[in-house]
Amino acid sequence: MWCWKTGIKGSALWAYADPGNTSSTAWDAVLKDVTNTELHYSFVRPMPDDLVPSIGWESVREGIDDHRYLATLSNLIRQAAGKGLSEGAETGRTPVAGVDRQDRQ
Repeated sequence: MWCWKTGIKGSALWAYADPGNTSSTAWDAVLKDVTNTELHYSFVRPMPDDLVPSIGWESVREGIDDHRYLATLSNLIRQAAGKGLSEGAETGRTPVAGVDRQDRQ
């Protein structure tokens, strides 16, 4: 929601998955003891056969969806207002205004 509120047009992450060092065997070391390895810079957890998304990665995905919903709603509000549909535009503004109030509670 921060990107939406501030009008930022994009956001980038340092890494999708990062074992914390650049050695060629870094991921091998992680896989040997994945339970006790702290992966501060990873949104996924490596398993022998696959990567498992973390809650952090799911929150990034949800945030992207939220931004798309707000952008779509804002476009529809502008279209409704442009066509003289003030009641429809006002109905759409209510949830958008709720986004601003949400962080202040």
